[in-house]
Amino acid sequence: GGNWKAWISDNQNQAKDRLHHSAIPYKKLAGPVLTIANNWDDLTDGTLVSPINFNEFGAYQSSEQYAWTGTNTDGTAYLDKNCNLWTSGSSGFSGRGGYKISTNYKWTSISSTACNTDRRLYCIEQP
Repeated sequence: GGNWKAWISDNQNQAKDRLHHSAIPYKKLAGPVLTIANNWDDLTDGTLVSPINFNEFGAYQSSEQYAWTGTNTDGTAYLDKNCNLWTSGSSGFSGRGGYKISTNYKWTSISSTACNTDRRLYCIEQP
């Protein structure tokens, strides 16, 4: 349940502008509860409390280690690495992604890859 938005940015829409800046902790809700970040400032300071290496059911993800983001640690867009504004699944475009087992800046921005690659999204519940 709830209202969820993806941690994703492009040249026209940035995560920092679309997502609620929570004063309370961001937590993994399914399975064992883990704090990901203590609040918005903690989420966007370049370091997480815990990695986001689980799926929407709370299950640990040993494969699919990358997530599409197009987003820097501060919630701004990583310009021009967004699969043509997230409309293309073509190998002719590239998108920026994060490494799901990281708790440093790499959780949101580690590398760019062709848009025909399967990646998950980080989704954050909104009030």
